[in-house]
Amino acid sequence: MSPPTLDPTDLIEVPEQAQTTAVAVSAPQHLESVNEVRSQVNAIQGLMKEVMQDGIHYGVIPGTQKPTLYKAGAEKIGLMLRLAPAFSREMMWDGVHLTVQAECTLTHTTTGTVIASAGGMCSTRETKYAFRQATRKCPTCKAGAIKWSKFDGGGWYCHTKAGGCNAKFAADDTAITGQSEGREENPNIADTYNTVLKMADKRAYVAAMLFGTAASDIYTQDLEDFHQERTPPSRVDTAVSPENPPPERQGGSQSSNAAQPDPPPPPPQQTQQGGSQGTRQPKGYCANCKENTVIASNYGEPGSKWCPKCKAKYPAAAPQGPYRPTAMARP
Repeated sequence: MSPPTLDPTDLIEVPEQAQTTAVAVSAPQHLESVNEVRSQVNAIQGLMKEVMQDGIHYGVIPGTQKPTLYKAGAEKIGLMLRLAPAFSREMMWDGVHLTVQAECTLTHTTTGTVIASAGGMCSTRETKYAFRQATRKCPTCKAGAIKWSKFDGGGWYCHTKAGGCNAKFAADDTAITGQSEGREENPNIADTYNTVLKMADKRAYVAAMLFGTAASDIYTQDLEDFHQERTPPSRVDTAVSPENPPPERQGGSQSSNAAQPDPPPPPPQQTQQGGSQGTRQPKGYCANCKENTVIASNYGEPGSKWCPKCKAKYPAAAPQGPYRPTAMARP
């Protein structure tokens, strides 16, 4: 079947001016103009430079490119753009475990316009809430305060400063060595209910703020939570025990059981005015006495450290082991 033929008289000639006017269609009034979008982007970037602080309002997680927006930073953006959050939650129970599904809706406080909404979820079944690091418990008082002692030939004791009863146990006591130090279920799971609720709200709030402000090209989200879960292994892994005794001073000819003289305290540091401030050195964490007492040693190999309280020694290569230096120096 051949296509129909058109009569030239059926065609209507459109003037050139009319054709130009028909093409020049203006954007609807409800669309944001380019200048408005640019102004909002500049405002967020200016807020990031002038007000927001790295590590408080946002932060770059190792292995990522864009900074992660924290809840404190989302609140600053919402304050500047006058965006008020409203939350709705659904709480789901599975025995003692709680899962919270939260939805955050952002509304412009001046116009009442709903800008964006997003959801977030958190559950007590997440690893950081459902489990905890097991500790050896005292058979006498049931407190998780069992520590290893390197004195008197070694052995176990119930540390009083950790709530223990100061009971002593032999190094090969199966009541102590038979206990596991691995991961165990959190017996106080109810203590995490409020945390899970707030975390679901936070995840939904940050997501809604990124959606509503089109700031995903500047920030990312949720990696803050992943970063918290990627914490270093528990100090139980590097705690002093018969299988992992404290390292001895290098270069010494004495045996590990022989008594060694304690090094004298380090000399006081001099101030710029010539005065003495005492031994103000950055102190590190001692895996033996569980306190920030490790300082530099003037004996042994260069860079070695020791704990004046429990006399534990740490070689120079220990920053990734039981010795972990702290960021703040104490007097």
